[in-house]
Amino acid sequence: PGPTRAAPAPGTPQPAPRRAATPPLDAMAAAEGYDPTRSQLNGDQMADWLRAPITGEITEVPGIGPKAAERLAAGEDPVTTTFQLFGKYLMLKDAGVDCVEHCNRFWYWLKHKGVTSHRSGIVRCIAEKAGYMFAGIYEEEAFA
Repeated sequence: PGPTRAAPAPGTPQPAPRRAATPPLDAMAAAEGYDPTRSQLNGDQMADWLRAPITGEITEVPGIGPKAAERLAAGEDPVTTTFQLFGKYLMLKDAGVDCVEHCNRFWYWLKHKGVTSHRSGIVRCIAEKAGYMFAGIYEEEAFA
């Protein structure tokens, strides 16, 4: 053991105890929500999705498998087709809502529906394809 220290005299100011570093609040907030870099789709997969016609089968959306499809169809506000999913995305776009907030609204709606994985990929797929139909609704550079 090292040398012992004498106890400080009563009334002597003590240094504040060290606390673990915590990220700033805005960094913690940014840890959740839509982030296009969290999408696991590669360029070829996205290009295939963007070129493909929409059939209506909800699992055609990259990232939506049987479990996510089941969760989207459950509860209030059920969504069972790709067309309805695009409709929900568009319903979340209000006047004055920018691209970042719009994508976050959709991401949080997916979370609320119980979709636990691939949310950012799903948002990116729907947003980018919607961008071909509605110019300006999705701007990837807004997330840079």
